[in-house]
Amino acid sequence: MMTVIKTLLVKRGNSHGIRILKFLLALRPVRLPRQGWAEQYQRMAASGEDRLLDAAALSLTPTRWESKEWEW
Repeated sequence: MMTVIKTLLVKRGNSHGIRILKFLLALRPVRLPRQGWAEQYQRMAASGEDRLLDAAALSLTPTRWESKEWEW
């Protein structure tokens, strides 16, 4: 189900803003972001799935620009 909430732009000095309804400010996420990621990473490491997918790109010979012209 999708809820649509309409609001108006309001003038604040020389700028415009929106009013956020009080009940929207009181809402909290259903669950914590990244919940369970640490355990998932541990399982990936244990099964060997935590390798770089682009590891071949790291072993490429640097270009002339990368080896001679690039500066930090």
